[in-house]
Amino acid sequence: MGKNTTSNPEAKKVRALWDINLRWTTTFCNLCVEQIQAGNRSKDVAFSTEGWTNLVTKFCDEIGQNYDKDQLKSRWDVLKGDWRVWEQLRNIDTGLGWDVVKGTIRASDDWWNQKLKELPKAKKFREKSPQNLEQLDIMFRDVVATGVAAWTLSSNTLPPTMPQEGAGDSDEKKKKIGGAALLDNCISQLITVCQNKSEGTSRESPSSIDNVMTIVRALLRVDSMFVVQASYILLKRSRREMFLIFKEPESQLKWLQGMICWN
Repeated sequence: MGKNTTSNPEAKKVRALWDINLRWTTTFCNLCVEQIQAGNRSKDVAFSTEGWTNLVTKFCDEIGQNYDKDQLKSRWDVLKGDWRVWEQLRNIDTGLGWDVVKGTIRASDDWWNQKLKELPKAKKFREKSPQNLEQLDIMFRDVVATGVAAWTLSSNTLPPTMPQEGAGDSDEKKKKIGGAALLDNCISQLITVCQNKSEGTSRESPSSIDNVMTIVRALLRVDSMFVVQASYILLKRSRREMFLIFKEPESQLKWLQGMICWN
């Protein structure tokens, strides 16, 4: 069991070494998303008291070090700053390409030189996009996947055919539906909506929505939110066909990440 400031307040605080231990940032982001999905988000201070307590305890147990709330809040603020710079960078122009190998924006040297004058802090993203981008989008967009599924996609709302939580249900039934179960249910219904909008592609075709979404769900390191975003991207048959051109799962994942960034 690792040390943590919640169960062991007398433990000596250690210096945060985020740059040396990159895995810790991934762990931190995953745990932040976990607390958001548990409904422990707070608009002003990132998390509720319960959320911070859970985050500190679980993070310290995971890494075996004694970090406190202030250190984790500081990391949250740094990641939020990086994410905002990345958002500004990728929203400056439309129609730019995506470098699948580097995992960042594909643009000319002149474009980069000009944009870095406007956004000097974006220099780090010339060779690679932020790590844990899917988690950062959940952490810093107005996206909450708790009892109600609400996604910041192109329309900023759920499809009109998607039922909102509790529509026509009794209070007792609402209590029985957990956040994860509701999210899974919404994903299933969303895929059904996508299927109904397809261009008449045969279910037997390799590029059918059924077949392509089966491949997406099998990709490593993807969560329910990513599947939802991918389902919107892959609504068009031409995109599904392009997705299938990339034979390796890693290339398919990077292509989807790039498409999600620009839509």
